[in-house]
Amino acid sequence: MLIIMEATLNYMGLLNPQYTQELLNQAQETNNVVIMTDKEGNPRGAYLRVPNIDRKKFGKKKDNIE
Repeated sequence: MLIIMEATLNYMGLLNPQYTQELLNQAQETNNVVIMTDKEGNPRGAYLRVPNIDRKKFGKKKDNIE
């Protein structure tokens, strides 16, 4: 299981919006969207839990950071 934080998800959306939306839909269907809240209970961020990510959909091998 991988965790994708909100800022990373936004960046992924710039690189490949269709695949990012697919990951978001998958997380929503499996109830793996987690909303973080502050002390008062107000939402302040979110992250997704996904089983895996196809890194090839985000760039060429030479562009990937290992």
